[in-house]
Amino acid sequence: MAYDETLYARFITGELTEEEIKNLKSSGEWDELNAIVEASGELTLPPLARDSFDKIKNKIPEPTSSKIRRINWTALAMAATLLLVAGYFFWFSNRTINKMAAPGENAQLSLIDGSQLTLNDGSSITFSESDWSNKRSIELTGEALFVVKKGIPFEVNTKNGSVEVLGTQFNVRAWGENLYVECYEGHVRVNSNKGTQELHAGEAVNFVNGMNRAKTKVTHQKPLWSTGTSRFYEEQLSEVFKELERQFKCKLEYGNASGIFSGQFRHDNLEEALKDVCSPMGLSFTQKGDNFVIQ
Repeated sequence: MAYDETLYARFITGELTEEEIKNLKSSGEWDELNAIVEASGELTLPPLARDSFDKIKNKIPEPTSSKIRRINWTALAMAATLLLVAGYFFWFSNRTINKMAAPGENAQLSLIDGSQLTLNDGSSITFSESDWSNKRSIELTGEALFVVKKGIPFEVNTKNGSVEVLGTQFNVRAWGENLYVECYEGHVRVNSNKGTQELHAGEAVNFVNGMNRAKTKVTHQKPLWSTGTSRFYEEQLSEVFKELERQFKCKLEYGNASGIFSGQFRHDNLEEALKDVCSPMGLSFTQKGDNFVIQ
């Protein structure tokens, strides 16, 4: 269809021909334009912009039964453009962002305020950009390193509790029933349904089933998983095996093997990692095809 500068204006006022409507639908623009116009009805413009928009919009004639109308297409095109552009940005800013790290890999993300985060393998986040300037809030499943720009409070929510910060670097691990947080810079507040703990740089805390343990000291400046080591503090053995499966993209058959594990394994050798986990727990393992059976 040949370009027509009044097309979008006539779309809004119902002036399109059947052929133009057919072409828009076949190209996919019809549904997109309807979605943007619908979104634009919900947006809140600044007062000056709203006044300008209303003045232009008032120049658009109301629909009548007359087939002959004098239309100021220039004003109408201006109003249509403003409406669609504003609607587009409103529609775009209300997106829900989802990000996940693939098994055995890490994923990095830059947030719109300049904050940075790195997801450990198999972990995911969800957040909305619509009100980010007023409320910085992220839903986390798994583990992530955050480097947060100073500003309004920044909150990380997990199923086991939340972490509040103003501007800092910290790591959050929320797998199974544990919420483990290390603070490398600044100050964070860790909340669960059974307690609250404040951490400063060089401190860590582990919440198990909502109950917090005593704070511990950390000397590293970033999480050990970022340098190829997974570290566990009083975690269910099943969660440790799940981490092994994520890191090595393997399948483990561990049946009813259970217990509480504290320790670590490296990410560069699966059999050595299995030894590091199984030996302290009095377990052994054998390879069965591509799988490993824990006994």
